[in-house]
Amino acid sequence: MQFAFAIPLILGGIVSLVLMAFPPIDEWAKQLWRMAITTLIIGFLLHGVFDIYGSEAELVNVFFFASYALFAGSIILFISHMIKSNQK
Repeated sequence: MQFAFAIPLILGGIVSLVLMAFPPIDEWAKQLWRMAITTLIIGFLLHGVFDIYGSEAELVNVFFFASYALFAGSIILFISHMIKSNQK
């Protein structure tokens, strides 16, 4: 929970700076990436809250799996957009 700020910093800020070298990104890929970051942050914060409380909730893992799926979908959309823009 202490380093919850690092997730948006790394996945949001640094990745955005790296992607500035590429052509414009598909809006769906951007939105999925933002949703994945938000889902991952919520999962980490809930995991921290449950650790402080002294409880173990297995449903917190759903947030992590959902964020991985959203990241994968975003990357797939980004790659497909790159392929389509290179074919033009």
